[in-house]
Amino acid sequence: MKIAAAMTVRDEMHVLPINLAYHRSLGIDEFWICDNGSEDGTTEVLRALSEGRPWIKWLREPGPFRMSEIVTDLARQATKNGADWIIAIDADEFWSTPSGSLRDLLATERAGALACGVDNYVQASQVAYDHPASLTTMTYRAKKRGRQEDAKRLVESSEIAFVEMTYPPKLALRPTPSLVVGKGNHHATGFAGVERATTEMIVMHAPIRARDRLAYRAEGGRRTAAVHRDPNTDWHLRRVAALEVEEDFETEWVMNSYRRGALTVNSSSRPLVRDYRLRNAILPFVSRGARWSAPIRSRWKVGRAPTRGSEAPPPPVAIGDSREED
Repeated sequence: MKIAAAMTVRDEMHVLPINLAYHRSLGIDEFWICDNGSEDGTTEVLRALSEGRPWIKWLREPGPFRMSEIVTDLARQATKNGADWIIAIDADEFWSTPSGSLRDLLATERAGALACGVDNYVQASQVAYDHPASLTTMTYRAKKRGRQEDAKRLVESSEIAFVEMTYPPKLALRPTPSLVVGKGNHHATGFAGVERATTEMIVMHAPIRARDRLAYRAEGGRRTAAVHRDPNTDWHLRRVAALEVEEDFETEWVMNSYRRGALTVNSSSRPLVRDYRLRNAILPFVSRGARWSAPIRSRWKVGRAPTRGSEAPPPPVAIGDSREED
């Protein structure tokens, strides 16, 4: 059985090596990756990581942000290459099978798609900019508030923080040549069989790893708006793109980061759930040096991304592999 991951990434140089190493250890055989126009060093990281590792297959496509089309094309290439299962993974997602192994779960599964829930992890308020160790301080999980169909209204009215929304499920797919992966991997067509919800697999989601990632989310909203006219497509990114002044970004950060184990939403303190699963999962793939040098201050203004090339990209995290190379 061959399990493949399909990924589209942009400006994810800090987390991508950790993501690949973690999912490789989980049992994923191949990674099909599109770098959708990164400018932060992600391209160089991919080039370094793929050297001597034929199971990392990547290309650079700096065109428009057409996630569904890109991921679908990657998934179809993986299918032609013999993949039995496809998982579309974002750089800030870490899939987990708490009660067993991913390979055992998929090997015995008869459904054509497994739909699994998403838990949103929350960053500490003092982590101002992204870093290879940023995930290690995401030790709280937000309580889900409201129904999935009400998420947009609740977030846009500031009744709940973005990290508190009930996320639509993600899919592991048994592919066919006609597979189409929908935006965000929340829906798909052309998979082999019926869809089944499962609690045996969960996605640990780190949507806002640092304060400066709000600027990257805003960029994603603008790129989405340039391609998709429907305002509901990536509404959460478009919403951040509409934040125009520094004070708005500060409010958004306060609502979506923790201080003393709680969020502050509309001047109300909302306790979070202490949860070390994400940190414990990725810790073996974060270098000791990165752990000790994790930043707590930003050199950049809120709402503005660091100048591209303002510092050299860090050396990629080594990807160990106890299995034989392909």
